[in-house]
Amino acid sequence: METTLSGSDAFCDLTKKAAKNLAARFGTPIYLFSKQALLERYRELKNVLQRHYPRSQIAYPYKTNPLRGLVTLLHREGAWAEVASEYEYALSKDLSVPGDQIVYNGPHKPDHMLAQAALDGACINVDHFDELARLESVARQIGKILPVGIRIHIVNDAESWHRFGFSWVNGDALEVAGWIHHSPHLRLAGVHAHIGTNVRNLRRFTRLGQVLNEFARTVYQRFGIVMDWINVGGGLAGISPCWSETDILRHPAPDIEAYVMSILSVLVKELPHEGIMPQIFFESGRTLLEPAGALLTQVVGTRKTSQNGNAYIINGGLNALPTARKYRHPIRAFNVNNGACVTSAIYGPLCLQADTLSIDALLPKLKIDDLLLFDGVGAYNVSRAIPFIQLRPGAVLWCGGNKAEWLRLPETLEYNQELERIPAHCMKP
Repeated sequence: METTLSGSDAFCDLTKKAAKNLAARFGTPIYLFSKQALLERYRELKNVLQRHYPRSQIAYPYKTNPLRGLVTLLHREGAWAEVASEYEYALSKDLSVPGDQIVYNGPHKPDHMLAQAALDGACINVDHFDELARLESVARQIGKILPVGIRIHIVNDAESWHRFGFSWVNGDALEVAGWIHHSPHLRLAGVHAHIGTNVRNLRRFTRLGQVLNEFARTVYQRFGIVMDWINVGGGLAGISPCWSETDILRHPAPDIEAYVMSILSVLVKELPHEGIMPQIFFESGRTLLEPAGALLTQVVGTRKTSQNGNAYIINGGLNALPTARKYRHPIRAFNVNNGACVTSAIYGPLCLQADTLSIDALLPKLKIDDLLLFDGVGAYNVSRAIPFIQLRPGAVLWCGGNKAEWLRLPETLEYNQELERIPAHCMKP
């Protein structure tokens, strides 16, 4: 018997036999990524965008999951790179992404990276005024008038992010637009906004589209500037409920058509242009990767909770699944005997009180070596995993059945210690 608690799409064809074979071949814990699920979700988004606005472009945010195999797969499908650090920029170049297909965001861009991005022709979105002043200095030094985008935040409330970029509400964004307009070294070419993460309320995306449209029309009316690009960011939700959502085990993947139209239906209305409409970027990450990823683990111990309920210790913990602190990831049990499902706790292997992955999972009685699959973990786990008490797991690209290949080998002690040094005076004389 195998128990599916969530109706998982990406791994619904992963049988008990195939799961056992994967565990035997690659070990556990191990990240699994469904090639089919990732490509289907990406192609659905791409097709909807092309149908409604042909000058749309997906820029995949490397922070979501930087595994080279997955990133290469998405670039092969036509995705650009969205990077937010020197490391991510270097990774995109190492993967042979053309400079003019890189969107460079983030609050920390060193001068040498601004210069490289400028020479590469990357799409630079400035986060704050100090960075803008440094970029003007870079432009002066290299002798080019640089096209630049500015990041704005659209509302100042508890839901929407407002620690990045310039405020639209208090007028900072328009003040900066005017400053760039009068700079002899910079040209305002674009605008970028990102409202948050795991957003399911499409009305928030509609508001995003309205504000970006208003910004584009206002800078045209005041300064005669026509946007080359408008970047709507990402933020669309995945499948995992938050812990506060106690009435649902798994969300359906958000409807792509409804999401796209919630933005485009208002964004492109009477948008200023000079023959060619602006390019519109979508930085979709979570909604593509989260449903395509899982963590396959094994039960290594059983016990009772303080309330005499069932509790299971597994070999994958918060060091490998940091998003489990916020999200109730759907769980699927393999190799189990027939029996009623009861509320159970799941603990990770870390010597840490907080290493609790679930306190109320509905599971049949499990035994040592039974397999548990945590679904909806493809986003922000590989990129945020840490070698805390346990080393980081490997990752596998699952192509159906027993077909799978390594994406990343499991971390070893030798790899983990490679950069460390012991000063001579710390050793025994």
